[in-house]
Amino acid sequence: MAKVIKLFNKQEQDREALVKHIEDFLEMAKNGELKNIMVAAEHIDNDILTGYCNLDVQEKQYMIGHFQADVTMAIVEANIDRLIEFI
Repeated sequence: MAKVIKLFNKQEQDREALVKHIEDFLEMAKNGELKNIMVAAEHIDNDILTGYCNLDVQEKQYMIGHFQADVTMAIVEANIDRLIEFI
């Protein structure tokens, strides 16, 4: 699995911060730094928006695996004290 680099991961950010993160991705794409991208967002009407560029089915699963690993790590970090008790 490739190295996962978190570009941003803060909660409770304002709209300007969200736009800045999207602009950062756009700048990387313009500079040729991105091979592909996967996006998921929740619209204000609760619809989930998804998009992919330059990803086949296998590559989508590969990217989803990285998202899942990130979520799993956050769960472990949030519960590390309880987990240590079991070791």
